[in-house]
Amino acid sequence: HDYEVPAYTRELSHEIFMTVLGQPPYQRIDIKGWRFLLLNSMLGPTWDPADPLYDKGKASYGVAQLAWLDRELAGDAPTIVMSHYMLSLAQRDENAGAQPDLIAVLGVHASKIPIVLTGHTHRWLNFTTLPQF
Repeated sequence: HDYEVPAYTRELSHEIFMTVLGQPPYQRIDIKGWRFLLLNSMLGPTWDPADPLYDKGKASYGVAQLAWLDRELAGDAPTIVMSHYMLSLAQRDENAGAQPDLIAVLGVHASKIPIVLTGHTHRWLNFTTLPQF
């Protein structure tokens, strides 16, 4: 869920997550031929108080997680991607390089992703126009 930066560091949130749940901040789970990728939308520059892009109203994923996501999506399994923040709240161009943002990575692999599940708003929204990726 939402991190409490800057009151608590992201590192402290990760430590609590590992201690309480025994899980890393993002991960892959394979079940019966399907791949589920659980992302952490608070690892990029919008959740770093020292970064010029700092804006906790936006999701960002960071260079390492976006590179990991790109590698995970390179496989053959159909994949369901899950993230806390809606795609419309994802920071564009958060990084320089091959994985500039979540939308760019998803776009490269769109044919393997039948659905992206998100939350954050705590209500059902029926989008008739989906963000392009």
